Amino acid sequence: MWCPTSLEANGKEMQFPLPEAGMPLNFTNSTGLRYEAEEVRQCLLKGLKESPGMPWAHSSLKSEVLDEARRQLGVTYDQDNIQ
Repeated sequence: MWCPTSLEANGKEMQFPLPEAGMPLNFTNSTGLRYEAEEVRQCLLKGLKESPGMPWAHSSLKSEVLDEARRQLGVTYDQDNIQ
């Protein structure tokens, strides 16, 4: 997933800066995918169930915002109908 570096919701803006890319990127901000994978690795090594830098509540909010944007745009996927 492409990684946004900021999110504004309910009048509050949150920043999620990405590290500088160590190599050329195919997509804007795709270095965030490597950054996210490394964060997961570090959390698992420490026995953490969520990242202090991106707690579950932030991930959940981001998913809700993206789902609402898709709903308003009328974008659907086959997986949306799986119960």
